[in-house]
Amino acid sequence: MKQTYLMDLQVACGFIVLKIGAAKTIEILVKTLEANEARGQRRFVRAICPPGVGTCVPEFEGATLSAELSDLSSAGMTIHFEGTIHMKAGTVLRDLVLTVKGVRFNPSGFVVGVRADAGGRNIYVVMFAPESIDDTHREKLKTVVRYINQNAIDEVLARS
Repeated sequence: MKQTYLMDLQVACGFIVLKIGAAKTIEILVKTLEANEARGQRRFVRAICPPGVGTCVPEFEGATLSAELSDLSSAGMTIHFEGTIHMKAGTVLRDLVLTVKGVRFNPSGFVVGVRADAGGRNIYVVMFAPESIDDTHREKLKTVVRYINQNAIDEVLARS
């Protein structure tokens, strides 16, 4: 495998031998992470969602809107709407209908920020209300995020 990844595919990576025992492996991993200044500050893994992967249907000012996911984590998401919708930071979105890869969730959330993408669309950062997602749904979200990220990695490797 070392030959395939390092020489044949020329992937810029390293490797760690895992057959040397758990204690020694942990020590090597810790040193590697320290050398790369990995401080463990990211608490949630995010998946960038390609077009068509997920939708979000919130109610806002008495209207049912449709939004597409830009990215997703077990803590929140970013979405963009078709048309001109203006939400301020702090806007509460109750009982969202979130559908990702055929899996449906009904969290509540709130807008924490708005930014414009390269195309000029407003991208809304929505955090899920912690009490609106139980452990089972949070695990399903993590599974969906892992699935989306794995598919992205598989596509990149297929193009190599």
